[in-house]
Amino acid sequence: MLLFLILPSEKDEADFAEIFEKYKYKVYSAAYGILQDRQYAEDAASETFYKIAKYYDRIKKIPKDELAYYVTAIAKNTAIDMQAKINKRADVLTDKTDFEDMKAVGGIDRFVSRELYECIDKLPEKQKAMLLYKYGYGFTVKEIAGMLSEKENTVKVNIQRAKNKLARLLRGEKDE
Repeated sequence: MLLFLILPSEKDEADFAEIFEKYKYKVYSAAYGILQDRQYAEDAASETFYKIAKYYDRIKKIPKDELAYYVTAIAKNTAIDMQAKINKRADVLTDKTDFEDMKAVGGIDRFVSRELYECIDKLPEKQKAMLLYKYGYGFTVKEIAGMLSEKENTVKVNIQRAKNKLARLLRGEKDE
């Protein structure tokens, strides 16, 4: 088990292995109860045991009779964090950005005018996607940069250019 690499001693490794064996099903069950998906629950369980190994110097100080509570709490919090990330990314459009899809999933206020959608559709695909990720889905610049394999500054510049171009289009000015 690779998690042993972050544990300082063989005694800690043995104790961690005991915790793993004792709580692996409980951790998985707690994660599955929140995520309702086998693969995500397995990922959350792995992440839980990684956290336990990483902070093992603190975990080993917890009385044995209270350990189940803490391990379960770590598992639940890990699953909740994972579910939030899943939900945040669930509706991200990866191919051609389509504002009809955005309206359907409620990513942009449904009362925004048709004119705005038409102007947004005139933006270059890359700028349109970055604008959607930022304002339609609420991603941070850092998250957008990671998703699109771009530098953060590149994302900032493209978002600003998209906003400027969109403002010009909405004012009826000719495209440069």
